[in-house]
Amino acid sequence: MSFRNIEPFVALLLMLATTAFVAFKGGKPERLATAMIVVSWISTLVMQAPGHQTAVTFLVFDGLLAVGFLAVAVRYSSLWLAGAMICQAVSFGAHAMRLSDNSSVYWHGANVYILVINIVSYLVLLILIGGTVATIRRRRRADREKVEDRARIVKRPDWLTDATPPTAGAL
Repeated sequence: MSFRNIEPFVALLLMLATTAFVAFKGGKPERLATAMIVVSWISTLVMQAPGHQTAVTFLVFDGLLAVGFLAVAVRYSSLWLAGAMICQAVSFGAHAMRLSDNSSVYWHGANVYILVINIVSYLVLLILIGGTVATIRRRRRADREKVEDRARIVKRPDWLTDATPPTAGAL
């Protein structure tokens, strides 16, 4: 049994799980970033049809994805998406280096280009998960603070705050 062909399915499963998690639990910036990733992924698959140069396609879509991450990160002041943008810039640089020099570089038997692209892709997914978890925590903290503020505003009856019981002077 060969495990060489399992990696694309694992990557697809991780991407689908991440996009579902971010789509249902994330904030607006995380959802926009996830939508951009899905559109880029589908567009890349469509452009890999025979007759198209795949290296240029990868370069263009990774560049557009990095610019999209930059726009969303600036618009929503999201450090998480700034990190994803930096990862996409690394991927863009790897594609550009591959186009300039077509020779494969190996490190411990692994193609460095493929290794960098895969690691960067997984890092972007991890960053989106981290941003979604931070959004969930921020929402919970805001809800907790809202309940605490409401509890401070409510005036308690005197008999709850008075040290003497309400029946002390009745007899």
